[in-house]
Amino acid sequence: IDGTQMMRQLIFMVALPAVLAMTLNQCSKGKAQKVLPSKLAPFSKMALIFVVASNSSGVAPYIRHMNLERVKVAGVILLLAAGGYAIGLLIARLMHQDWETQISMMYGAGMRNISAGAVIAATSFPGEVLFPVMIGTLFQQVLAALYGKIVCERNKSK
Repeated sequence: IDGTQMMRQLIFMVALPAVLAMTLNQCSKGKAQKVLPSKLAPFSKMALIFVVASNSSGVAPYIRHMNLERVKVAGVILLLAAGGYAIGLLIARLMHQDWETQISMMYGAGMRNISAGAVIAATSFPGEVLFPVMIGTLFQQVLAALYGKIVCERNKSK
């Protein structure tokens, strides 16, 4: 494992974009946060598709030759991903947080920047390591939508 290369990738993919976004937000006195998301949404979606598609090629042989061990790994990843959302929401409710904070905590606990992990795993580790990361990415998106729908429906009925 090349730790130096891994750190470079993390800096390039996570740290620099975060610093750039915070700087842009500070310089625009918060206006960038209101204007840019809608303008950059198409690029963001295309970038996500590109990351998932490019990293999926490393996982393809493991999905084509699925075995019981990988099915078990996928099941554990599903439980971990689903549990993250549930635990975030449960803790927010136990702490008697307002609705917005409950939603933020649910998504904050459930979503992780797993795409960065996928890129690093694809370049630094064998394909077998990439399998749980990519499965996690797929589960996260579906679970985010499912939890959002369930929580919104339950909130409407109250």
